[in-house]
Amino acid sequence: MSALAHRPSGEPKVRAIPAGGTWKRGRGRALAPLFAVLLPDMVMAAELPVLPSGQQIALHDKIIDTDAGADAIRFRFVAPELGQDGRGYHDMAEDFGVLCQDFALPELTRSGEKAGQILITLMREPVEFGVMTPDTPQFFERFSVKDGLCIWEAF
Repeated sequence: MSALAHRPSGEPKVRAIPAGGTWKRGRGRALAPLFAVLLPDMVMAAELPVLPSGQQIALHDKIIDTDAGADAIRFRFVAPELGQDGRGYHDMAEDFGVLCQDFALPELTRSGEKAGQILITLMREPVEFGVMTPDTPQFFERFSVKDGLCIWEAF
């Protein structure tokens, strides 16, 4: 017997990723080759929200942050346009709340993880967590989780 479960018709229950990846409605297709070359270890999230800044981003990693508290989870995203052509913090300040509410919270629900705090990082290129990288712009925001909502906290 095969390790794959089979449908009554005898076809295996396997879902293939469509050609061109999992991006919805063509969003991000122009940047996909860039991500593939520049960000080889990055996990591409299928359901990233559309951001108010219009920036194309990708999930880099998710870290349980014991330094920030036992119930803190950090989501780190790569935003290749960060710091270029005037893209500073003020241009993407609203993106943090959207990423917390519309991506991080649903992801935690899906995975069954609980967090009292969610930390969102935007960085121009992948950097090792905790390593100083003065040439790579990074922005951070912290949110408390209460009643299914992300509540911004000042660092």
